[in-house]
Amino acid sequence: MTLMFSLDGAQLYQDKKSDCWIYIWILLDLPPDSRYKQRHVIPGAVIPGPNNPENMDSFLFPGFHHVAALQKEGLRVYHGGTKEVFTSHPFVFAAAADGPGSTHFTGFVGHQGLFLCRLYCGLQGRHKPGVSTYYCALLKPDDYQQTAGAHPDLKASSLRKPQPLEYQKNLIKLIQSTGKTNYNKNRRDTGLSGPSIFSGLPSNRRLAIPNGFAGDVMHVANLNLGDLLIPLWRGTFQCDAKDSVRSWDWAVLTGEAWKNHGAAVAACRQYMPGSYDRPPRDLSEKVSSGYKAKEWQNYFYGVAPALLYGILPSAYWKNFCKLVYSVRLLHQRSILQKHVQDAHKYMAEFHEEFEILYVQRRVDRLHFMRPCLHALLHMPSETVRLGPITLTSTWTMERAIGYLGAQIKQPSNPYHNLSERGLRQCQQNALLLEYPELERKKPVVSAYSEAIGDGYLFLRARERTPHLHAGDIGQALRQYFIQQETSAGNEVPTNWAGPRIVRWARLQLPNGQIARSAWKETMKSSDKVRSARMVKLVLDEQTEFAEVMFYFYGKIDGEILPLALVLLFSRPDEDLFRDSYWTVWSVKPLASNIGLRVVSAKAITACVAAVPHTVNKGKDTEEQRYFIWEQFGMDIALWSEALVNPLDDADQEDGGE
Repeated sequence: MTLMFSLDGAQLYQDKKSDCWIYIWILLDLPPDSRYKQRHVIPGAVIPGPNNPENMDSFLFPGFHHVAALQKEGLRVYHGGTKEVFTSHPFVFAAAADGPGSTHFTGFVGHQGLFLCRLYCGLQGRHKPGVSTYYCALLKPDDYQQTAGAHPDLKASSLRKPQPLEYQKNLIKLIQSTGKTNYNKNRRDTGLSGPSIFSGLPSNRRLAIPNGFAGDVMHVANLNLGDLLIPLWRGTFQCDAKDSVRSWDWAVLTGEAWKNHGAAVAACRQYMPGSYDRPPRDLSEKVSSGYKAKEWQNYFYGVAPALLYGILPSAYWKNFCKLVYSVRLLHQRSILQKHVQDAHKYMAEFHEEFEILYVQRRVDRLHFMRPCLHALLHMPSETVRLGPITLTSTWTMERAIGYLGAQIKQPSNPYHNLSERGLRQCQQNALLLEYPELERKKPVVSAYSEAIGDGYLFLRARERTPHLHAGDIGQALRQYFIQQETSAGNEVPTNWAGPRIVRWARLQLPNGQIARSAWKETMKSSDKVRSARMVKLVLDEQTEFAEVMFYFYGKIDGEILPLALVLLFSRPDEDLFRDSYWTVWSVKPLASNIGLRVVSAKAITACVAAVPHTVNKGKDTEEQRYFIWEQFGMDIALWSEALVNPLDDADQEDGGE
């Protein structure tokens, strides 16, 4: 069996000093949609606070000693499928934590040191005078007088992968230090503070350190970027005495513009399906009071490219769109080699342009180069090395902290109580594995649903009696059935009024989403309902987006078929689509007399958000449109392939890359 170790700190009470540390084991043998659930997560230990432990290894040792013993001696396991007992030797594949937490088990100096990369790629930071921190700037600042970090410019696309041999060489150098002064010097020059506890695992011989240390896309791409980009755009980021906020032409989210942007973000909520999890709240009110990682993700990679269009200056907006496009590519369930290469290319361009646009080779702006910017550069290569980056991040750890912390019942002794809750979870999970009939399972299929095949289900509400439809809807239905019957060689009377149908309100998709329809959803207050009637579908071998009017059964050539009536959106604004690096799919609903189409219900592949936004067409002309956003975790449509990719043409002219 293959395990992943994950460690993180947790604050148990909001208004009370109550920090502690928790680590868990995640069973990677399970599929991704199961391994994060409570009954499959294995709590390792609760390390009490509220102060940080001086020696984390002393708390990790009992669990690691147990794993090491199992790796050597084997774990006897009963296989219920084959009814045999076999011996398993658990293999620790990866270790995950946020940046500060990873220093407790990697033996690295952390993100403030000269060698600041948590993957030990060998990058040297650049020192800013007057502070004890190195920054991950690739471009050498003008008039740089420091000795450390005085290397020439580096290319973002040429960073190295983890270096096990260099790590071993430097670790020996550190261990052989002859005194405190020599140790401090070697510590700075190697980026190591000591050996890692992972070096004691027998399996380490097959996965040399630091190969098993995974990055953390949850904190890096969401929380850390939120602490960097938003303060920069607001003009509230730390400004050096030699610098001036007035010279920051990117600081545009100030005053009323900031409040209006926050309100626009909050207004997106009603257009986001419930399957999109936590919608982003008003940034102007909530950004400093616990904005969640999922909110940052939905904001940055969902609504921000469209909502910041026309607000951020063009160069900064396009730079941000490159980041969004790269992260979207890397969050697909199925990733092609070309997509990883594209993500690597645009992530490198984002990093280099960020330095040019924001830092401008100024020493007094080196602190803009936060460690998260460097960590982003490793995401494409980490996808190749360890697999999809979301599967080795700390999402599971954060979820475990949430449900374990919620079970605390004794506030006078929270650490002991939390430890007991973790122990009880282990015992309960073991009991359910041995006696699965004890688990209470919710019914997967509603009693009033009708399966239509391939994992699709029609869900109620449903009309009691069939009836005709008038207007454009009736005309679209009549034309569709006439066309289908004629194609099948059947004659249709010229005076035929159209089909009598029974409408269904909802459709459950194979991915678990439930798509609604305008028939019932528009009857409810828009302030209380999160719209789920906008869908992605495949029509004539092309990805389209539409609003579902209703679902129904149709009889064609004697065969009963599950169908849906949809109102199609237009193709995207090509200029905006290209300028945004394929992140803003901006459309308009077609007129009902041309956009209403009858499609197979099974042509619908996902629920999407269609959010209103305003596009400036020049000369004081504004156009009201909708931008399409598909949630992470689904099989994201690569919309750049639906249109002509301008970069492909450029590559052909240049002879390729």
